[in-house]
Amino acid sequence: MKTINVTVYSDYVCPYCYIGAARVQQLQQEYDPPIVWKSFELHPDAPAGGIPPSMFYQDNPNLKRISENAQQLAAAADLQLGDHVIYSNSRLALELGEFAEQSGKGEAFRGALFDSYFQQIQDMGEETVLFDVAEEAGLTREAAAKCLSERTMKTHVDSQIQEARGYGITGVPTFIIGKYMVVGAQPYSVLKQAFELGLEEDEAS
Repeated sequence: MKTINVTVYSDYVCPYCYIGAARVQQLQQEYDPPIVWKSFELHPDAPAGGIPPSMFYQDNPNLKRISENAQQLAAAADLQLGDHVIYSNSRLALELGEFAEQSGKGEAFRGALFDSYFQQIQDMGEETVLFDVAEEAGLTREAAAKCLSERTMKTHVDSQIQEARGYGITGVPTFIIGKYMVVGAQPYSVLKQAFELGLEEDEAS
């Protein structure tokens, strides 16, 4: 059976990416396409200790409405989305996530980190939190610590972010499905339609 590739640009700190990951799981269950996950850093200027919500909302007045919308979408997808006490810097999480992808543990790491951040309200900017997530995903703490201390995935993540910008991507999740680009936590029906259109065009070519 023919299929087409799906590339997902995502940031662990983004609630819509958490929701989008659930949509991708549906796509995998129905079509089982090759999925490639790539990094996009939404808030590269966030301090190491993260940003308290009060400051985040003050500087971005529309974000409270966006957060409420994300809560509604998460509930509709049967996902728990807690109230955050901090908006984390996700840079190290993205680098460790790329290490997990290359180690064959990407899906497990992604699920564990989303749960840690959005359900348990842990600060993913803290290395100890990331080590716990890595261990839960099947990586060793030692391997995770080496990845972050030596920044072994920094160049890979930089390259992916640069690639995304080259496509004109400014927000996530963004899905590249064949020649189609779908942006945001769209209903599953939108991803399904894009996939089936891409598959039909690929088979016709």
